Amino acid sequence: MTMKVPKFLATALLLCIPLLVSSCDNSEKKDSQVTSKEDRETSLTSRDSDADIALEQQADYTRLYALGDSCKMTAEETASIYEVPVSNVKETYSAVNGQGGYDCTYHVTLEDGTKTVFSLSTFQMSKEEVQAQLRKLTTGSYDKDFISTSEAGDNYIWKHPNQGYYVLYNPNFANGLQVRYRMVFKLSETQRNYLEKKGKEAIEYLIDNYKN
Repeated sequence: MTMKVPKFLATALLLCIPLLVSSCDNSEKKDSQVTSKEDRETSLTSRDSDADIALEQQADYTRLYALGDSCKMTAEETASIYEVPVSNVKETYSAVNGQGGYDCTYHVTLEDGTKTVFSLSTFQMSKEEVQAQLRKLTTGSYDKDFISTSEAGDNYIWKHPNQGYYVLYNPNFANGLQVRYRMVFKLSETQRNYLEKKGKEAIEYLIDNYKN
């Protein structure tokens, strides 16, 4: 036996169906719009947070920032940087350090008889720690005067304001690399400038030699 639906009830049902469909469509659209907006905001936040220290990379520097178990430069390479015979370069220290990296030190006698110390030290830092350090160095009212980029523009170089070393960082890689170019404080301005120049040359050599 078929139940007959009253005419007024059938009419009411027909009127309600489009309203229900429209309501569902609007709800789905709103959910989609909210999700899309949240995704955009998350993307923008991520991009903005990286933009303050981001550098366009010209190469892969995985090998450069690897901690390793040996010195990243030989006595021969050091002599080439300072333009002296290899006999003027003496390795005085080479060992694993307490920072998860490796230290090596050379005593260099320059052509004019001046003696200086050249050393390399890798040290362990997470990529997040490197990025936090770079934000501090690039925004600090004092530190930002001592930070620059490499010739290729894809690595940061921070110079200690009064001690004779540079530190190399890259926001895309964990770890850091210290390049010490002197330990003597009583130097003429000419000698100081020369040693700083050689320290920078060593950094550029390392960047070029260890890139992939």
